[in-house]
Amino acid sequence: EIPRVMELARNQPEFKMTFDRYLELVVSDERVKNGRARLAENRALVERFAGPAGMPPSTVVALWGIESNYGKNLGDFEVIDALATLVYNLVSTTVHAETLAKEAGGPARSDRAQLADDIWEFCRGGIATTSR
Repeated sequence: EIPRVMELARNQPEFKMTFDRYLELVVSDERVKNGRARLAENRALVERFAGPAGMPPSTVVALWGIESNYGKNLGDFEVIDALATLVYNLVSTTVHAETLAKEAGGPARSDRAQLADDIWEFCRGGIATTSR
């Protein structure tokens, strides 16, 4: 586990401010213009990743822009190590939450559990080769 990854994940700006303020800070005309250009330049590649995940290509490009400014900000973490940390913590908290819910007579599975399963399969390479 990489503690700094979890610290950053728990303190994402979108959870610390109003949606309007977040949009004001993150979604500029320039970023949208760059996103449209990147999608036009890379449509086939973006569709290759967006399709199996059931996501519109524009959403993938928007996330690319928000998370890395289209590859300009790559961060200081090894991608696989950071993803493994996030997946482990998501799966771990989901298992604990489901156990508690089941013991309290609640539902045995949740959408969050399905998300955890999907992320785990994606990291293992399963979702990338299947369609949804």
